[in-house]
Amino acid sequence: MEIQPFNTQLGAVAPVATEAPKTFAPYEEIHEKHTTSLGYFLLIIMVIVGLWQGQGFISSLAQNIPYPESISNCGSSLKSLVDSKNINKAYTNYSFYTYANYGYGFDDNTLSNCVYSTIEKKYSIENIIKEIIPLQAKATSLQASLQSIDQASYQAQNNINTQKQNYNISLQEKMAQESGTVYDKSVVKSGLSQAESQYADLQSQRIQIQSELVGITKNIYDVAIKNSTAINNVFDEYDSAVKLVEFERALFLLLLISPILFLTIRKYFKHKRENSQYTVIWTAVSIIFALLFAQVFFVFIYKILPRELIAKLIEFFAQFAFMVTILQYLLLFIVPAIFGGIVYWIQKRVYNKQAVMIRALKNNRCPDCNFYFRESDRFCPICNYQIKEKCGGCGGDRIVGLAYCPICGGKNS
Repeated sequence: MEIQPFNTQLGAVAPVATEAPKTFAPYEEIHEKHTTSLGYFLLIIMVIVGLWQGQGFISSLAQNIPYPESISNCGSSLKSLVDSKNINKAYTNYSFYTYANYGYGFDDNTLSNCVYSTIEKKYSIENIIKEIIPLQAKATSLQASLQSIDQASYQAQNNINTQKQNYNISLQEKMAQESGTVYDKSVVKSGLSQAESQYADLQSQRIQIQSELVGITKNIYDVAIKNSTAINNVFDEYDSAVKLVEFERALFLLLLISPILFLTIRKYFKHKRENSQYTVIWTAVSIIFALLFAQVFFVFIYKILPRELIAKLIEFFAQFAFMVTILQYLLLFIVPAIFGGIVYWIQKRVYNKQAVMIRALKNNRCPDCNFYFRESDRFCPICNYQIKEKCGGCGGDRIVGLAYCPICGGKNS
């Protein structure tokens, strides 16, 4: 139904539609929701830089929530003894020697220079090591003696082989009945006997020292077993402290990322419902925060079983150093703002609804349903979208949504 208002100036009734004609096309073809090659390139760069910046933020947060002091190598060696299932294997593999390691506080190969963590001091690991130090010193001395005996045994074995060769030569000389012999059989035989006797003595000493070394190693092992409760408590408490740190990191990250992820996804679906040309931008932004959220969440699930340690968390929040982390957090918004802003400008200029409608009409396609229409059609035969209307100036047909009438050139009001 149309209302016929009276035009006081012309003295005539002008027809006016009850519903205003559409000024732009609400429909976008699927390919119109995309962007240019430059837009895609910038969006990909935005996602990459955003994820890179997110890793920087996660790393910065980790520095503000550091792991507890590492267990010293002395404590680790004690733990390896306690965890040994086979005593003989423990004897064979046991050693407190290590290369210099800043993480474990060693500056040479002696137990006395081991730097203990706070947890180790709490359970008197230093006193356990002090009990082991004299045993270890004796074991070191015996190991040095074994090395000397092994070297002497090697030389004695070479001497035996030489004497055997000389003895064989002396026998050959005797069988040849030569007048001038090089080797005296009796002298060579005496030297061979002495070499074999020396080698046997060395082997006997080696067995004795090896037995003594095994006994000392057993004493060291017994000291570790005797204090196994304290040693296990050190590692249990350290593991709990590490899991607490993991929990604190994950909690903080999730609290900071989750609201932004929720907002970006909400924006994405809002623009998607509206068939907005800016949907592609919010898709890229959502990908950034979704991937960061997934990384934090699944790493958290993998590393730790959540534990409620409210008191520790409150203490942590009270002493948290915010400045660097907040800066990294703000950069998460700056990066999408820069790259997303450029793509926003592209979308506004190239993929706005007016441009989409014009490209559709140029191909004689309905901007609403993309159905082909004839130039004489005023309405789409499929969706009833109004394509043309009467010009207010000349009365001819003009295209809805365009600025000027193609007949009279008058500007649409």
